[in-house]
Amino acid sequence: MSIVGLIVVGALVLGFDPDFAIRQLDFGFAVVIFGYGLLVLQARSWLLNLNKEATYQQSMIRFQLILLLLGCCWAIIIIVAIRVGSPDQRGMIYALAIALISTTMISGPARYALSFWAPITVGSYVAFIADAPAFFTPILIALTAYSVLSLYSILSLNAKMLERELNLIEVAAQRDTISLLLRDFQEGSGSFLWECNANLRVTQFSEQIDLTTGQIRNVLAAIATPPDKAEPLQSAEAIDKIIAAMRGRAAFKDVIIRAYTKSGPRWWAVTGKPVFSDDALFTGYRGLCADVTEREDYRQRIEFNANRDYLTKTYNRAAFTRILAQLCTPPILSPTGAPQTSALLCLDLDRFKTVNDNYGHTIGDRLLLAVAGRIGACVRTQDSVFRLGGDEFAILLPNATEADAIAVSQRLIKAISEPFRLTSIATSVSVTIGTSIGIALTPTDSTNPEILHHFADLALYRAKSTGGNHCCCYNAALDDRHSRDQAMQAELGHAVERKQLSLAFQPIIDLQTGAVVAAEALLRWTHPTFGEVPPDRFVPLLEQIGQVTVIGALVKECAFRTAALIRPDISIAINLSALQLADPDLPNRIAANLAQASLPAHRIEFEVTETSPTTPIQPRLSDNQTLKI
Repeated sequence: MSIVGLIVVGALVLGFDPDFAIRQLDFGFAVVIFGYGLLVLQARSWLLNLNKEATYQQSMIRFQLILLLLGCCWAIIIIVAIRVGSPDQRGMIYALAIALISTTMISGPARYALSFWAPITVGSYVAFIADAPAFFTPILIALTAYSVLSLYSILSLNAKMLERELNLIEVAAQRDTISLLLRDFQEGSGSFLWECNANLRVTQFSEQIDLTTGQIRNVLAAIATPPDKAEPLQSAEAIDKIIAAMRGRAAFKDVIIRAYTKSGPRWWAVTGKPVFSDDALFTGYRGLCADVTEREDYRQRIEFNANRDYLTKTYNRAAFTRILAQLCTPPILSPTGAPQTSALLCLDLDRFKTVNDNYGHTIGDRLLLAVAGRIGACVRTQDSVFRLGGDEFAILLPNATEADAIAVSQRLIKAISEPFRLTSIATSVSVTIGTSIGIALTPTDSTNPEILHHFADLALYRAKSTGGNHCCCYNAALDDRHSRDQAMQAELGHAVERKQLSLAFQPIIDLQTGAVVAAEALLRWTHPTFGEVPPDRFVPLLEQIGQVTVIGALVKECAFRTAALIRPDISIAINLSALQLADPDLPNRIAANLAQASLPAHRIEFEVTETSPTTPIQPRLSDNQTLKI
């Protein structure tokens, strides 16, 4: 404003002839030049002032007085110049008056603009009225129009400037409040905001976050390649999800990423949203990284407890059902196009019950824990180990052939057969057990999880029937045998009432004399459909259905009655199963049978089967009787 005013003053000086009348204007020109100088000095002093709040009122009064001085000087110049100037000079003065009046519209707030506008406007009207001989109505109209317009503009612009400044103050206050809240939020929650530009380069990232390796920054900063130049994604699944979303200009929410900080591993939920301009141009992404470590740790604990065995920390039965179903469907194809086989191994510990009964549940639990450790050492990292309950375990071997499953089973049998040294508060013992393993393959044997598990159990049953410490693979013959065994079990329940069981006596001959000295009582089952069923087939079935003790008692009664009817020098031998030997009342039952048949003890002998335990039994019959076993 000062520069333009000085230029106009110079133009006026050059526009008037150097005569006496113009020299009267010299004083006015000098004062105007002095006023503009003061205006520059005052403006510079205000800009350099370091304590504006304390000197605000004093400085603004000085500005107002300087502008009032300038306005009065310009009014005097206009009045004098109109009175002494030529017609051309007067036209220039009127133009100058209108220009000065219009200039006040951009002179600042209303109080300063009006200090300049009022004296110039009044002086212009005084000069026009005093110039009666040259009164020209169009000039009056123009002068009035510009005066009204300038006054309206001063007031209107002042209101808008005031509103704008108040808005700026409010925005600044809100920005400060938001910054404070965000800072408190970030410091209190560990979460932070991030932003990237249209090239997907990070432009804003909180530096308060303690990321020693910078994983999250690298994740966000590395997603710079446009979709048409994108390289194949080879990162973790969560990072792949973020990269794919950002390259597709799509929003993503709560993508969980694990990162490491100085205080340990942390979990972050990354959320991002694309930002577009008013003309729909992509300008970047804005998002939030929230620290959800506590929530994720709690979720993982819940998930772990829901899927893990409380004792061995292997997977439990619920997880077995779910993972087995995933393994069975759909079948994975090998590079040759053939389905890849996977194996299910079902394990049952041999002689575990004996350890549990002899040493207590504490030793039994520690044995299970040790067994789980040895199982884990025999399988691959991609394999899954389960405890289904009691001493039953299962193993899933993805992408494994029958030969692989057998090799793993043999390693397991060897490892579990090694002695276990177990210690509790009360005792320290060394125990030796074994394991039986059944193997079934998917999709070779079945793609149905329940059927596959059933087939593995059939193979396990076959492995145990061979004496334990053995593995067996499922085949169709096992299923046929199992179906036949189930049918036999159903028929065995009615064999006694249908009189299908009988005793056969095998004579025992002295080879030196040729005389019969004893006879072995053998149980036989003749079925109308199955025919003559050998004892090694139906006796284990009797044990499974819990009828061996009942049938054994009938056999002893019949054998004792037979012994009472034959020659007194011939003894009868009777077989005892493992379940019968486990009966604590067995000696009393034998004594009662002997008394009922009036037989001396030496007429009866008992033979212990190969599958019976080796613990000796010392029954007490009477003071003058002994029992030979």
